[in-house]
Amino acid sequence: MKIVKIISAFLIMATSLSLVSCSVLRDPDDASTGGVGRVTEQTSSSEPEDSSSSHESTSGNPDETNPSGHASSGKVSAVTDFSFLADKTGRFSDVAQGDANDSWYPGKVTRDLATGEVTYNWDRAADTLDYIKKYGAIYRGDENSKVCHLTFDCGYEYRNAEYPDGVTCAILDVLKQKGVKGTFFVTGDYISAEPAMIKRMLDEGHVVGTHTMRHKSQVSLSPEEFVAEIMDNENLLKSKIPDAPDMVFYRPPEGSANEKTLALAQKMGLTPVFWSATQPDYNPDNQPDPAKTLENDKKSLHNGCVYLLHAVSVTNASILGDLIDYIQGEGFEIKLMSEHNGSAE
Repeated sequence: MKIVKIISAFLIMATSLSLVSCSVLRDPDDASTGGVGRVTEQTSSSEPEDSSSSHESTSGNPDETNPSGHASSGKVSAVTDFSFLADKTGRFSDVAQGDANDSWYPGKVTRDLATGEVTYNWDRAADTLDYIKKYGAIYRGDENSKVCHLTFDCGYEYRNAEYPDGVTCAILDVLKQKGVKGTFFVTGDYISAEPAMIKRMLDEGHVVGTHTMRHKSQVSLSPEEFVAEIMDNENLLKSKIPDAPDMVFYRPPEGSANEKTLALAQKMGLTPVFWSATQPDYNPDNQPDPAKTLENDKKSLHNGCVYLLHAVSVTNASILGDLIDYIQGEGFEIKLMSEHNGSAE
């Protein structure tokens, strides 16, 4: 037990030294489409164990249920012929100026907490929304229904005296207490270090998606490297939990995407999941005020809302129950990404 605690402490120290984001936050008052995004989440500089060099999927029939009872939602497969990418050269016209990674940011939506009225202050460019629709990606869910999605990014686990079992464990406790399901996007580092936590996610009915093996900027990768990032992570998960469903939901690190990566993801059987609401919750050593964060999360609620929450956030763990109560009190249903219906028009 002492050895485990020492290793956990070392991992926390090491990972917190190199915080680079998987989400990009825009100035909430910036209605332009060309401002510089602010990088926000951790990536590991270490190389997690490579579970396979063949990049072959190990899943069974996607229409069957796995022996553990985990419902399968599809099959991820490797791609070796990249000729279909020859004409896939498009880039979102409204990417943040100077952002070579083409990181994602959502438009600005404001909910009046007194009346529940939602104002769409500004949104992504029409061509960005067209790419999202064309390649089956998700930005918002069904914008015609009072539905939202809770998604959590897991690059590593954070533990301290208050949360000795990990902040993700506390988040799972709240979800279980409230009878709500979430979608968790995991990296290779997380799979290697936390297989028991992932098994709990699956056993309790949550969806586990891929956040790639090494959390690299996706637009900078060759097609071969892109496939390896997905398949290495997939095979690593299967080496730890053989009956786990394929990770068909995919959150690009930093939301890094262009037409090439979206087309390749679609070809592999992946559904890219971006987000329409998030807060600066990614640094465990610099957590936002819980009351203010809860207020901002409430103001972000809208039809089809996809919340991006970081699972290292003690703020998120402390306010999640209240956020769920508010969402449901406003007449919204919280659904898994696998229950997603519709995307941004």
